[in-house]
Amino acid sequence: MAEVHLIGKRVDEENRSVQVHGHFIDEPLKLLPGTYLQARIFTDEQMGWAVPETAVVQQGAESYVFAQVKDGFEPIAVETSRSNDSLMIIHNAERIQDKTLVLRGAYYLQDTGEAGHSH
Repeated sequence: MAEVHLIGKRVDEENRSVQVHGHFIDEPLKLLPGTYLQARIFTDEQMGWAVPETAVVQQGAESYVFAQVKDGFEPIAVETSRSNDSLMIIHNAERIQDKTLVLRGAYYLQDTGEAGHSH
């Protein structure tokens, strides 16, 4: 995590980037002056539960995640929205708290009969 202090005014048209000067809140390691890195800048702070998009299965207008249960996997209906290009926000997170979720490959569970319970 870092705090942005200066944003450059020129956009590099070739790689669609702009120079940004920031200060780390906790410097992760000794960096040399002028070190470049790729970062994501969040313009709106949002607190909540998020899972990788690979954990969410869409069936029509419904979204599901799969939780591990003793005899397989249980689908849980969730309300989602996209956080960024790889995360989905879970708006009704109370449904998934204290559960072990499938984070990758959930798509393969939807029609395989692997689910321990039906929708």
